[in-house]
Amino acid sequence: MELDYKTIGHRIQNQRRLKGITQEKLAEALDFSVGFISQAERGVTKLSLDSLYSITQYLDCRVADIIDDANVEPSPYHFAEFEALYRRLSSTDQRLFFSMLKEYVRNREENV
Repeated sequence: MELDYKTIGHRIQNQRRLKGITQEKLAEALDFSVGFISQAERGVTKLSLDSLYSITQYLDCRVADIIDDANVEPSPYHFAEFEALYRRLSSTDQRLFFSMLKEYVRNREENV
């Protein structure tokens, strides 16, 4: 299984912003370059475990908060369970759910 570094980067960025910390301040505190932090947040670079641990310690969060479910391909089990639940809905509820899901994804992408 391969990790999705864009997801990891977005989560780091979200934690950093929640704490009100700039990329510059994070980089300086950890002796990283601002470019490295920027690349990590965009998922351009693969973080070492040591770098990820340092970042999460500074941001006062857990490594698990950053990497949990950050795999490139979701488990087929989740798709099967999702499909089974979806099929239990009436066609009207399926359309409503699909509209809600599209809106959720659109909103999430705008806020990441």
